[in-house]
Amino acid sequence: MTIKNILVPLDGTDATRPALEIALSIARKVKSHVDVLHVKTDSKSVVPLLGEGMSGNMIEEMIEFAEKETEERSTNARALFESKCSEMGIPVASAPDGNGPSARWVEKVGREEEIVAKM
Repeated sequence: MTIKNILVPLDGTDATRPALEIALSIARKVKSHVDVLHVKTDSKSVVPLLGEGMSGNMIEEMIEFAEKETEERSTNARALFESKCSEMGIPVASAPDGNGPSARWVEKVGREEEIVAKM
């Protein structure tokens, strides 16, 4: 069996670090390509979850908090991706070249489960 592409969702927390490490290790052994996916939450999507009875200022604060959290996780996930690729000698490429392992950073905005299902 040939593995050509491995998809790894990475959320910017330490919990997903092992998944990235394992995927890159497998890619190195079988010379496959790894798509590392980070899905940024649309901060405006938190508004329906807030419910009624909240002031405009409270909603605005929640959106700002969600945006800050999303950016922080995105930065952490990207830094982890870059450091692990460098550490493991995996070149970053937009597509596999068929000559060895490679990895690509993919960042999208939306609901993670929907985006993963489409990939």
